[in-house]
Amino acid sequence: MSTMTFSQLPYQRPDFIELKAQYDALGAKLDAATTAEDAVTVIREWTTLRVHVSTMGSIAEVKFTQDVSSDSSKAEKQFFDENWPTFAEYEVDMAKRVLNSAHVGAISSTFGELFLLRLKNSTLTFEPSIKDIMVQESELNTKYNALTASAKIDLDGTTYNLSTIAKPLIDPDRNVRLRAMTAMYGFLDDNAAELDEIYDKLVQLRTEKAKILGYP
Repeated sequence: MSTMTFSQLPYQRPDFIELKAQYDALGAKLDAATTAEDAVTVIREWTTLRVHVSTMGSIAEVKFTQDVSSDSSKAEKQFFDENWPTFAEYEVDMAKRVLNSAHVGAISSTFGELFLLRLKNSTLTFEPSIKDIMVQESELNTKYNALTASAKIDLDGTTYNLSTIAKPLIDPDRNVRLRAMTAMYGFLDDNAAELDEIYDKLVQLRTEKAKILGYP
């Protein structure tokens, strides 16, 4: 049995107009379900759809971090940054339908209480009025990831990034460890102002989002 590599994973940008129609159809089917079996079937269909969209988002994210200079990877990452809050809106609407379903007991028995608890929590952390903030938050996260992924840390004739520098950081030779630590923090120090600015803006955005959602 052959194992599929990451580069072989199929990727297709989701069509959010089509996605909205699919979510509306699933919501209508759940509302109209006359038996517990019908409701459970809808939840399984929803799970398949949401996993697919999330997988496409994860593939786009990984490809971007693999090569932050790639225009195509940047375009896909930007697409998800701009549209993920809309996906969250579809998800929360469906979560509310599930929680209010006449068959919620059967759904809980089939998928577990934790499934419903997580759905309830998702409804407490989103409302449409924070979508613009979520887009800004995603853009800042992407900026942070691009900056850290671009690290080229030279050490003893080898160029490392922030992940691969971990190896010399635990080298048995304390002098190698010291040089590795110095080189890594040199990169972070050179980019400290930009990293601090990203962090500051994220804190402000998340504070604003929490206040809108009614949290102190």
